Amino acid sequence: MKILSQSMVAALFLMASMAAQAFSGQLDNFFTVDEYLGSHTGQPAVLERFRKRVRRPVGHSLNLKGLSVVIIYPGKQISDYWQRSARSFKKRLGEYGPGFKTHDYFMKPTASLRFQAKVLKDALAEKPDYIIFTLDAQRHQRMIEPVLAKGKPKFILQNITTPLKQWEGRQPMIYIGFDHIIGSRMVAAYFLKITRGQGTYAALLPRSGYLNTVRGGSFLDYMHQETSLEFIGSYHTGINEKKAYQATLEILNTHDKVSFIYAASTDIALGAARAVAEKQLTGKTLVNGWGGGSAELEALAAEKIDVTVMRMNDDNGVAMADAIALDFSGRGDEVPRIYSGDFSLVTKETPPGKVAELKKKAFRYSD
Repeated sequence: MKILSQSMVAALFLMASMAAQAFSGQLDNFFTVDEYLGSHTGQPAVLERFRKRVRRPVGHSLNLKGLSVVIIYPGKQISDYWQRSARSFKKRLGEYGPGFKTHDYFMKPTASLRFQAKVLKDALAEKPDYIIFTLDAQRHQRMIEPVLAKGKPKFILQNITTPLKQWEGRQPMIYIGFDHIIGSRMVAAYFLKITRGQGTYAALLPRSGYLNTVRGGSFLDYMHQETSLEFIGSYHTGINEKKAYQATLEILNTHDKVSFIYAASTDIALGAARAVAEKQLTGKTLVNGWGGGSAELEALAAEKIDVTVMRMNDDNGVAMADAIALDFSGRGDEVPRIYSGDFSLVTKETPPGKVAELKKKAFRYSD
């Protein structure tokens, strides 16, 4: 496999101080979960009631005839988060009653923004009641804003839990996902504990955008502020297993000892783990997963990766279904602005029985 050229490495490399500064600056445009709940009276209580609803079985039926939902996801990747999200959403909504229609648009996470804009345009032409989309770039913001101004269809933004400040007064119906900052800092705390603050590390990150900021920037900020570990550098590999593999080989060929490599997504983690195994450093240079989907849990069981932060995955689909069921039946005031699901830290030492228990909880609809 061809290694990254020196010019490619130079283009991908970032210094830790730059990353930390970028993180704090870019998040200025968003409310964190705590900031939003603290500054919007009534939201904590609405969220708590909604959380209890998500955890319970459906207790009543609805007439969903005529309801139309479009799902636009970067679902063509190794991570099964997006596919499970769609399955759990449809199964949960189906428990409320029949009659609704859904249309899925799945694309690669590397799809051009021009292509994504075309998909959104095609979706709008179907005149759905709700669109489930994501927000990972400024261009996404510009795509969504004209629709928000019209008020229909209503938007559910998936995989983001930090409301955009400049949308105050015309926010999407709900932001749903798992707080990337919390998850990334759980991984960071694990690495600090396991290394006892001694050693070196590198980071493999998505391309520039929201996900890079909240998963990459938050991790690097924690390490910079809370540890004295030596930072080698970070690489923007995108959510791309092959590029992550190549970047990891470059790191390991350049540095004699690397304590761990932080991977900001499933595809990145598996690419890094493959390179670490090829260099016969499995268990010596640690690699994390992010999300705890099926591929990561298999890699953990095989001891190819060392730890992951596991989302209780299907709660995101359930939350979307419950939000739509409430809103469609005229109870939109019971839908919180943010829903952030729960995590569990899982390592290769976690007993199989405990992993099985977590899988049953996390994949309660999608398996």
